[in-house]
Amino acid sequence: MNLKASNIILLISIIFFSTTTSIYAFNITYFLDQHPQFSTFNNLLTKTGVAAGINKQGTVTVLVVDNSAVGPLTSVPQTTLGYILATHVILDYYDSIKLGKLDGKSVKATNLFQETGKTNGGQGLLNISKSGGDIFFGSTAKGAPQDSKMVKVLASQPFHISVIQISKPIVTPGLEQGPPTAPSSSPTASPPTPTAAPPPKSVEAPAPGPSGDDDDGCSADSPRGDSEGPSPAPASGPAPGPAPLADEADKEAPAKSVPHKNGGARLSVAGGVVTCVMGLVALAHNYL
Repeated sequence: MNLKASNIILLISIIFFSTTTSIYAFNITYFLDQHPQFSTFNNLLTKTGVAAGINKQGTVTVLVVDNSAVGPLTSVPQTTLGYILATHVILDYYDSIKLGKLDGKSVKATNLFQETGKTNGGQGLLNISKSGGDIFFGSTAKGAPQDSKMVKVLASQPFHISVIQISKPIVTPGLEQGPPTAPSSSPTASPPTPTAAPPPKSVEAPAPGPSGDDDDGCSADSPRGDSEGPSPAPASGPAPGPAPLADEADKEAPAKSVPHKNGGARLSVAGGVVTCVMGLVALAHNYL
């Protein structure tokens, strides 16, 4: 085996083992499961579906709070809670090295809530600043406090995923009662407005017939009634309207994905890796 063939085979080995370690996507639920002090925050991420949104991101920084600081979030309605948690997910990569380069200046970063299209007045952005050697996070919405301090970086994989513990949840003005522009997924049809029934017309009783009339008591000039009796009078109330439409959100709500316990989902790049490896192996044989 010559030197060129040896180098090619070595290259194949490096590519194969380096790519197989990265074909599993990061799973925030599994990661936080390994840190019991974040169990409440982890449960809230899963319950609201925000965890599934995090796992779909290619580049993301997740800001988390431990069980001692998560209290203010536990009493928030689930829909609003999902919006608030989404503001804790930055759609960019930040680790201790990148944050350390701020040097007294601040940057704005887009958060996951921006993707809902329901933001208002800076709710979809976070302000990241450095003051007195500490890193602070806060919403760019007007009046938002800038006091969520970075405690430490729990984990980071450069340019892909970073998990940072902060001292308290980020407060975004306007999200306390849900976003002001959040429309319902499908308006429910309103029932028809009932209309007043017309007053019944007065009917004059016919004059009694002559004594030579038939035994049934009907006049000679009036038509003889059917044996079943007179037809019932129409109901005085309005006709029933159409039943209200079912809420589309109930019909089309997707099932929440359950994170895999093995810590990642197989990506489609595995097929490309195998193809690449086979091509390189074939190339190596040409030099053997």
